[in-house]
Amino acid sequence: ILGAGLYYEGRITHAERLGLELVIDGLAANAGSALRTYTKAQRMGGGKELVLADCISGEKHTLTADVIINAAGAWIDKVNSSLGIQSQHMGGTKGSHLIVDHPELVAALKDRMIYFGTADGRVNLVYPFFGHALIGATDIPVNDPDEAVCSAQETDYLIKVIHEIFPGITISHDQILLSYCGVRPLPRSVGNAGGAVSRDHAIARDQLPNTEVPVFSLIGGKWTTFRAFAAQSADLVLDQLGQKRRNSTENLAIGGGRNYPKDASSQNSFVQSLASEYKLSAASAHNLFDHYGTSAKSVAAAMAAGKDQTLAAVPGYSQREIAHICQNEFVRRLSDILLRRTAIAMEGLFSMKAVEEVAQIAAATLGWTKARTKTEIDLTHFEMNKRSVRGLAVNH
Repeated sequence: ILGAGLYYEGRITHAERLGLELVIDGLAANAGSALRTYTKAQRMGGGKELVLADCISGEKHTLTADVIINAAGAWIDKVNSSLGIQSQHMGGTKGSHLIVDHPELVAALKDRMIYFGTADGRVNLVYPFFGHALIGATDIPVNDPDEAVCSAQETDYLIKVIHEIFPGITISHDQILLSYCGVRPLPRSVGNAGGAVSRDHAIARDQLPNTEVPVFSLIGGKWTTFRAFAAQSADLVLDQLGQKRRNSTENLAIGGGRNYPKDASSQNSFVQSLASEYKLSAASAHNLFDHYGTSAKSVAAAMAAGKDQTLAAVPGYSQREIAHICQNEFVRRLSDILLRRTAIAMEGLFSMKAVEEVAQIAAATLGWTKARTKTEIDLTHFEMNKRSVRGLAVNH
């Protein structure tokens, strides 16, 4: 080791829920806004009209746009292509991660993140995550983000680099709870190694063919700059429409971060109040606060509104809690619940029994038929097989 330093860093514990809460807050802020998930946009004719095709129901909606923002990340060029724009903005790299069930490693971290250089010149990290350890990340160019998965070679590499900084710790493959892969929305860069490509954000401007409609593609960026990037993008659109900004979101709290207690004493008081008001156990109230922040109150109210029961296969979650998510958080796929609305997979609680138990609640709440429920279970197994979940093996 040549040198080491200690510093403070911000951490997002559940990025998927932050994304969801941004959408929910946006819908609440503007009654004229709408959300369409599992939807493809395509040109209709040669004018300003677009067709939004629902990939689940098959329904189609036609609309016109004065400005289009393409915020599809690594998929930006694919979306542009569906609009008739042949752009080459993106050159994403995949970053694979492992979540490991390794108490010795978690204890060695002492509740800190280690951000370290490796013998091959890469920079990696490891930190405590939902009671386990998260290890990342690789940086490998990918041509098609839909095909990005954590490979066996990447898994071996991530295990090896941990041994470089913790020589006394060995990680075996059967300790891996989950492997997963994300694709960084980096700009196309010819001749540069993935790690050398700028992480700064930029806005590219194209035009809907045969129209004056601008198409702004949001390239690069990361969670550390998402507020600034969003504000810059919004200002660009406001200028395009001849409008002035009326509100700043610079210091606006998001979702379960609103009225969030600032210190340990205030947090404990919030949890105790939650338990008392909704007749919850201390453990259940603490779980809700960890998962939802101050939004835990609405979840607790739903749990207390009728007979409730802890899930048999997923400790820490309840039947009415899952039903509340289905009713209020735009759930359309079973995988939405298991991968995006909750931290079930990240917490290492995923199992075939968990899939089936959550599926039955979703089916009853959303009115799925038996055939639809089976399809959702099969699709979820397919998604989780790509993530190499421990204890899951399903043939397709």
